[in-house]
Amino acid sequence: MNVASGPLQDAFKEELSANWADVQIIEQHGDSLKFRLPRQSADGRRTTIGQVFRLMEEVKEKFSIKDYSVSETTLEQIFIRQ
Repeated sequence: MNVASGPLQDAFKEELSANWADVQIIEQHGDSLKFRLPRQSADGRRTTIGQVFRLMEEVKEKFSIKDYSVSETTLEQIFIRQ
């Protein structure tokens, strides 16, 4: 996703952390960020792609998000990570 750098980017990271306590930043290059979200949200519910899209649509204007994408982990990514 592309988020304006600086204070807005920091605030967006905090927003993600409020929803998913164990969120991980995988890559960060300028205004481009890549995150890994845990299987469960901070309130213990299972994380779904719908949940993520809903949050992104709610906050994209607030944090000047230019574009974003959401995908599930592939089997290849699972085996490469181990």
